Amino acid sequence: MRRTSSLCSAAAGLLVNFALASAPLAQGNVLMLMADDVGVDKIGAYGEGSMVPSTPNIDALAAGGVRFKTCWTNATSSTTRATVLTGRYSFRTGIGYLVLQDTSTPALSLSETILPEVFDLGSPGSFTHASIGKWHLGNFTVGGDAAPNLAGFGHFSGILTNMEGTENYSNWMKTENGVSAFSPTYITTDQVDEALAFVNTQTSSWYCQVWFWAGHAPYESPPTALCGCTLPPPVPHGDVKPYYNASIASLDTEIGRLLSNIPAEVLAETTIIFVADNGTPAESTVAPFVPAHAKPTLYEGGLRVPLIVKGPQVVQPGRVVNHLVNSVDLFRTVLDVMGVQPEPVLPPGTKIDSVSMLPYLLDPAAPAQRKWIYSELFFDPLFQPKKAIRDTRFKYLRQGTFEELYDLQLDPWESQNLMLGVLTPLQVRMYRKLTEDLAALLAS
Repeated sequence: MRRTSSLCSAAAGLLVNFALASAPLAQGNVLMLMADDVGVDKIGAYGEGSMVPSTPNIDALAAGGVRFKTCWTNATSSTTRATVLTGRYSFRTGIGYLVLQDTSTPALSLSETILPEVFDLGSPGSFTHASIGKWHLGNFTVGGDAAPNLAGFGHFSGILTNMEGTENYSNWMKTENGVSAFSPTYITTDQVDEALAFVNTQTSSWYCQVWFWAGHAPYESPPTALCGCTLPPPVPHGDVKPYYNASIASLDTEIGRLLSNIPAEVLAETTIIFVADNGTPAESTVAPFVPAHAKPTLYEGGLRVPLIVKGPQVVQPGRVVNHLVNSVDLFRTVLDVMGVQPEPVLPPGTKIDSVSMLPYLLDPAAPAQRKWIYSELFFDPLFQPKKAIRDTRFKYLRQGTFEELYDLQLDPWESQNLMLGVLTPLQVRMYRKLTEDLAALLAS
């Protein structure tokens, strides 16, 4: 796993010529940490929210890596997870809403080629891989308890779907490689325990995704040692914000334990990605962020999440990337970092929407790789399908025949729908451009 001069040569070439942006690098490790229901307003390094949990370990990743200012996901858990693993937008995979166990919404088809399968097909025997934590992509008819393994992961330990009934952070159904039983271990602690058990027993390059449950409901008081707080039991219909914040503080503590217990020589060869699956839920949103624009909406509060990358590729750590990125881009980024190209191993005709973020890691002056970012939500039982697309300034949303247009430079909180008034010539041009880009994407 030692990086050689070939990596330096590859990196130098990328700095000079962005046509080489997808060239393979030497093999290393990737550790992807995904929080649940955490927007940019809840991470200290972003400096955008009020009533922010204590996140010193996540903030340290930002100080030692690259922080992306505008990363969009989808508005719900399953949809984002599918884009990360496939590199494909939801309208291609069919995962447009939560994957529900009653099969009323589709699960991710086992015919989709996901990250671990690309590793195995593109570089057989070179990588081990594990999925730790939340899956939320299978149901009783597609994979069942073995869904993550059948989808391609060599090892799975975690929770398959949302908690139900009396389940909570300290009483939840844990599944390990197809075998399920209730666990009394605080779920964030268990997920770090399992990640360490995997990472610290590997002898070759590895990919490990740790998709945490925190800070998803149901909310409760975490162990005092994790959150540095003592909270009474939550009451029905009470204020959940202290419990939500405590779950994030506990998550940060456990991330610190995870990173401090991986040998330094392994961390030196590991790219660490911290991201979330969607924005903060309304009940935990605090002004100036708008609860009505939080999860699961397609407003910025529902889509814009923290994305931090730290690793040996990062030039000039501690900086901010202002270019637009999307969770779908993690697919090609992970593969580029690990030196695997997907196209030779994907079924013919497979459309990949992912755009590598590797140039942004290698070069502080890298030009934008995207002109726009896109998100969508469908199969929601309460609403018509929704679509959103934005560039660096303007944003267009459509739900059925209802349209919205916002100038995010002048109206970052999306309070004035320009479609309800008379558009200026600039606004007309941007409306046409975004709707044309959207139409072209959906026709592709």
